[in-house]
Amino acid sequence: MAAPTFESSRSGLATRHCFVPNSGRNTVKLRPGEYSIADENVVVVTVLGACVAACLRGPYTGLGGMKRFMPPKADGATELLSRRPCL
Repeated sequence: MAAPTFESSRSGLATRHCFVPNSGRNTVKLRPGEYSIADENVVVVTVLGACVAACLRGPYTGLGGMKRFMPPKADGATELLSRRPCL
């Protein structure tokens, strides 16, 4: 079986690839700002907090991918959140 073709680094192509024996599949883990595109059957995983992820798949091309977007940083946002009362 040939290795999957990846296009996936921080604020760019994902660099964390591994093989998960339990599932028998190659896996890509996305960090904030990264993306991955593959033309093989792979698992793409991420953990979302304030980030947003978009997943797309082309049914005719067989290409699929995920992009993890980071929210913009606003000046003083940390200070505002620290003064906000708990609800």
